[in-house]
Amino acid sequence: MKKLFLLSVILLNMAFNGVAQETRKEIKDFINTEIILNNGFAGESITLIKEKKNYFIIRKAFGSGIPVVLTIKYSVNFNSKFQIDFSEIIESDDSEFKKQCEEKFRMSVLEDEVCIYLNGLKLVTKINTLPNKTFEQ
Repeated sequence: MKKLFLLSVILLNMAFNGVAQETRKEIKDFINTEIILNNGFAGESITLIKEKKNYFIIRKAFGSGIPVVLTIKYSVNFNSKFQIDFSEIIESDDSEFKKQCEEKFRMSVLEDEVCIYLNGLKLVTKINTLPNKTFEQ
C-alpha cells in the first residue's frame, strides 16, 4: 500500500512538472518583440528577428529629436531554448562603433520574463510587442 501511494505521488509530481515545462516561454516566443533597454539616455532596444532559417538581433539606439541614431545587427548563438548570446556585429550604421565595441550580450527567459545581460550585468528592460511579421532580405 505504501509503495502504491509513493508511486502515485511520484507520477503526480512528474505530471505537474511536465505541464509546467510545456507552458514555459522559450527565446523563439520573443521573435519580433521589441525589448526596450533603459540606459539613462534616450534609450535603446533589441529585437530578435528570423530571416529565412537564421536568427539575428537588431539593436537600435534612440536619440533625442531623432528616432533612431544607430542600428546594429548581431548574429545569434543559441545556448539552449531559453538562452542566446550575441556579440558579433554583422552590420552597423557606424563602422567605427564596430571596431571599438567589445560588448557581450546574453538574453535569457526566466519563467515568462525575458532578461538581457550586458557583460554579465542585468539591464532594466520593458517589452513592446511588434506586429507579427518576418524580415526577409
